[in-house]
Amino acid sequence: MFLLGFTFCCDQLVTFHRIAVGAAFAYLLKKLSKRDIHKKIRPFIIPIVVTLVVLVLFHSIFMLGYVPTESMEPTLETGSLILGLRIFDELETGDIIILDVTAPIS
Repeated sequence: MFLLGFTFCCDQLVTFHRIAVGAAFAYLLKKLSKRDIHKKIRPFIIPIVVTLVVLVLFHSIFMLGYVPTESMEPTLETGSLILGLRIFDELETGDIIILDVTAPIS
């Protein structure tokens, strides 16, 4: 009985909250013109676009690697970060191959 009353009370609060937030949002939209909205959003557009481009590039073209042990010395020092390319033609002598040990084996 108590649980049913509590659920009913929470549903009413959630509904009231949705109505209040919707009314506040509608009020702000009426108060602000399109020009004001564009002025407030403009500073965020370039950082968001740059972030998305960097994420896409690192997901498809670039790869970050880390050298945790002395296995690559003297070419690479322990603790070095490596920026690699996922796109390559043919392997040659002296090329460094970066393996993703966290990827599942298929």
